Amino acid sequence: MSLFLLPMALLLLYWLYYIATANPDYATYSLGWTKSSGLTHDLVNGKLDADLLGMDEYAMLSNIVYRSKLNATVEQYMGWKHINIAMEDITPTDKSKVVVEGLYYELWEREVEHETTVAIVFKGTEGKGDWKANFRWVRRLFSKNSWDHYDQLGQISKKIVGSIKLRHAGNKPLKIIATGHSLGGGLAQFMAYAIPEIDLVYAFNSSPVTAYYDVLSKERKKNKVNAKIFRIYESGEGLSFVRTFMTLLYPVPIFFKKDPAIIRIRFSFSTAKNAVNQHMIAELAAHLKHYTTNTHFRE
Repeated sequence: MSLFLLPMALLLLYWLYYIATANPDYATYSLGWTKSSGLTHDLVNGKLDADLLGMDEYAMLSNIVYRSKLNATVEQYMGWKHINIAMEDITPTDKSKVVVEGLYYELWEREVEHETTVAIVFKGTEGKGDWKANFRWVRRLFSKNSWDHYDQLGQISKKIVGSIKLRHAGNKPLKIIATGHSLGGGLAQFMAYAIPEIDLVYAFNSSPVTAYYDVLSKERKKNKVNAKIFRIYESGEGLSFVRTFMTLLYPVPIFFKKDPAIIRIRFSFSTAKNAVNQHMIAELAAHLKHYTTNTHFRE
């Protein structure tokens, strides 16, 4: 028992030290074993990594997609426009499968002078079906007939990208990214493994479930080339502890420095206040917006 209590006590002491010294004006950027610290302002505005420019907007889109009463009618945001294309049919071809309800995504586009960007934005955990998807590995031990969000997305992912490419055929160069919060972050990461056209993912306070092994190894290896996955989170939010535990069991983020590069971005906006509230995307998006001053991405 003492061998177990000692590391737990050390972790607790480290956590108490961290929350006592955490500064919202600084954030960490980790790739593989390398961790660097920098100004939150510089990180949010793309000065440390140009691909992070606009992450506050992706966070807000990941909030809008929940379609609460506050944003139910939002169709435009900072130059982004909601594309009203119906979701693809998720009915399984195997009639023995039981559909888990809840998968929802939206397509948002923005045109600038030199290119068009389309964001596939996934809703996170909200209803009963979403929780079932979060616990898919446990549920699979008891039932092989479940057809959850990841199974559904595996069936329609190519169709989603195909409809986007068809809509923008012959126009400006097209960039497709995937983003989402919580469960939506896991689904966004799955898209990078399943689709070669998606090589940028922004996952906020993400679920550790990504259905990585649901994609055939040969396809996954090809699709991951040059991909960058940003796992952006608030220190101490509810799922951060789960992700840490999963990383100890399966240290993929530590060893993947490319193809894909799994980059962890940790902020300390409201550390140790409330793990549940810290997990909410609305709060994280508001903090990111506060530190954003660069308008280049919006013009």
